[in-house]
Amino acid sequence: MIAEQFKRGIFKIFLEEYHRQIGTGMDERYNFIREYARYGLGDYPMFYLVPKLPVLFYSEDEFIAPRLNFSPLQLQNIADYEFYMFNLFGHGFLIPTHRNWHLNNHTYIKHAQNHLKDMYRGIKLIKEFKDVDFACNFMEFKGSHWDV
Repeated sequence: MIAEQFKRGIFKIFLEEYHRQIGTGMDERYNFIREYARYGLGDYPMFYLVPKLPVLFYSEDEFIAPRLNFSPLQLQNIADYEFYMFNLFGHGFLIPTHRNWHLNNHTYIKHAQNHLKDMYRGIKLIKEFKDVDFACNFMEFKGSHWDV
């Protein structure tokens, strides 16, 4: 239940920030996010990027005022793959930006693995709150394989 609330909250934050920064968050294509975030309708995945390096990359400002970034590269990934990658408190996450995310899921996961393999050792589907390594146990990992 905690994982579900966490996921719904992240989707809500994504849509609010996307609309605030880009101005098109009210588009019909994002109705599924509103339905999910507000009413729990549907089931949409959220993926955790398992860090490879025993370090968290974040700034002090991020803890004071966390924010999502919509760089041109991220906007291109949303357009091309319909997924959004972001960091929150040094942890990486992926969320779908299209109702039919499952149609492009494997293409984006492969793309993410190829481009993020130096920073992350795996992409994990969040099913329970403990799937997100907020305790930073990854800092003890000594391997280099990908978990998907």
